[in-house]
Amino acid sequence: MLVFVTLFGCGKQEKNLNNKKDVFSYNPLIANNSSLNNNEMFYKENLIKFVFSDDKKTIVEEQIINKRQGELNYKARKLSTELFLRNKGIKGKEKEEAIEELKNEQIFFFEFEEQTKKNILTTFFEDTETPIKYLSFKIINDFKLVNDKGDTLTAIYSNYENSSHIVPFERLIISFPKPNNDSDYTLIYKDKLFTNDIIKFSFPSDKEIQNNFNKIL
Repeated sequence: MLVFVTLFGCGKQEKNLNNKKDVFSYNPLIANNSSLNNNEMFYKENLIKFVFSDDKKTIVEEQIINKRQGELNYKARKLSTELFLRNKGIKGKEKEEAIEELKNEQIFFFEFEEQTKKNILTTFFEDTETPIKYLSFKIINDFKLVNDKGDTLTAIYSNYENSSHIVPFERLIISFPKPNNDSDYTLIYKDKLFTNDIIKFSFPSDKEIQNNFNKIL
């Protein structure tokens, strides 16, 4: 059986992290709609890159949205269960069991990156222990998923992958109850860690995706 290490949010949220360096200059969200590639779509002020498993663009494996705010780049990656498990090297019977286990969940990767690819934690914090604890235990409460009817889903779990700066970003794995794919929905992140306001990542419905790429094919 597949065992997931989950780190749940707990306790009352801290209003701010007092040891954060004052290096931010606020900029509005940026999403560039110039010269779209045939695997991209502009939707509700979000430039979305798609990864398909077939040439006919009928099976979406991943949707990627990048946003820039202040000195940071934020990336939300909506993954199919198949891709998530394949990236983890899970195969055979274990994969079948994991697919069954995750059938009612939607998994996202959420990544933070400093624009010049510096170590994001040492760049913005004098003491990295505080943000690491926040990423591990409390940040789950800063995310929600809202559909086009206004219904809100809260995260089931989040898992912080501490990279020790082997890669130039910090990553969370966040799981939500699986939303209805007939509806579009928005991943909303309220950035309390870097005090960088609310950032929204809007993902289209399956119908919207199919209509868009049918025009291209």
